[in-house]
Amino acid sequence: MARLVRERIQLQGYAATISEWASWLALHCDAREIRRLRQLVELANSHDNSPAIRPSEFVAFASMQRLEDPVTASVRVMTIHKAKGLQFDIVILPELDVNMVGHAPAVLTHCENVTGLPTRVIPYISKELQPLVPEFAEIAQKWRFGQVRESINLLYVALTRAVHALVMVIAPSDKNDCPLSFAGILRHSLADGGVAAPSKVLFECGNANWHSGRVVSGEVARVDSEPITSVLLKAPTTRKRGLQRTSPSSAADGATVRISEIFKRDTQSLRLGSIFHALFEQIRWIEDGIPTEDALCEIAREAGASAMDAVEIVREFVSTLDRPEVRAMLSRSSYSDPECSLEVHCELPFALRDETRLVTGAMDRVVVRRCGNAVRNVDVLDYKTDARSEYTRPERVELYKRQLEMYRWAATRLFSVDASQVRARLLFVRDGCVVDVTMDVA
Repeated sequence: MARLVRERIQLQGYAATISEWASWLALHCDAREIRRLRQLVELANSHDNSPAIRPSEFVAFASMQRLEDPVTASVRVMTIHKAKGLQFDIVILPELDVNMVGHAPAVLTHCENVTGLPTRVIPYISKELQPLVPEFAEIAQKWRFGQVRESINLLYVALTRAVHALVMVIAPSDKNDCPLSFAGILRHSLADGGVAAPSKVLFECGNANWHSGRVVSGEVARVDSEPITSVLLKAPTTRKRGLQRTSPSSAADGATVRISEIFKRDTQSLRLGSIFHALFEQIRWIEDGIPTEDALCEIAREAGASAMDAVEIVREFVSTLDRPEVRAMLSRSSYSDPECSLEVHCELPFALRDETRLVTGAMDRVVVRRCGNAVRNVDVLDYKTDARSEYTRPERVELYKRQLEMYRWAATRLFSVDASQVRARLLFVRDGCVVDVTMDVA
């Protein structure tokens, strides 16, 4: 065994070997253990660039490293959505001067309730032409109200993450107005809409010396530097050392994003997707029953839904479960085989090497059919909550084919099966339909 391990390390390197082991172990680990496995893979990746090849040298190298758990790091940079459910001693909110209403969509839709089918669809028109279409004003106003409501909910999440100190940074302004932005609302409500002079503290309350007497690990060095006027985040397309990282759900490699984009206002689809994923995660087999509506509403609220929206979303979710295609997808009887046993994985994580890339992600639902110790086939399922007005179904399927292709490739590696033994399917939650997108995997 020791000889085989050494030969594999010499042939593939530490990163590829350990990432493969980590993927097997991840099936039996909790969330924290999976994070630590990923850190071990990253250490192996950096060690591959050193001349030391003995396993004992890698063990010594890894033992000398002091890596913080990502969840408990002293300083963390994240989106507001990622911060939901978390709390921190100090929270700093930069770049609050963005409009609370996003860019006007190509078309506006009107629904009688938040989860119902659209009853009216109308193209967005310019302000000059709006008086000519009386019904447009009502639909446009409802859309703007929805955008503002979503933005205020997001601001509420941001303001309630701090335990001891909250610092809000806004741009200077010499006007006594109230623009429709986070900064405008904060300035109007906390500083009576007064002029915001540079470096001026507009509002302050509480104990500024809350940290006195507290023990802080490490010291923060004071460094004089030029003020930061703009911050961009760029996803690197290449790495100088080690493996390039990627994931099936990556939108675009090498994209440059301004931090202010974090506050984009069209958050409903993202929030609804997170909620539906949390609800589907509660179901292993439909025959075993589903949680009560009260329990599902609680899960929806924990995932970010308001009390009112949670009820409507859960009703739509339960209605979706009644559709024949969806019930079949979640039913044990659809996979029945007297010679095989079944196992189901919800939100199955993976970290696998693909030539020069390290591919990481999580599959929404994976059903494995085993005959003895051998895997006969694997079914990969992915949930999508696109708004009906965004794409026609064929366009949406084409959009996600590449993502499902990577999930299917990951399943072949995780369960040591041929690509012909893996099926990949999409569930469009809002439409209640299942689409098979299985294709050839190299």
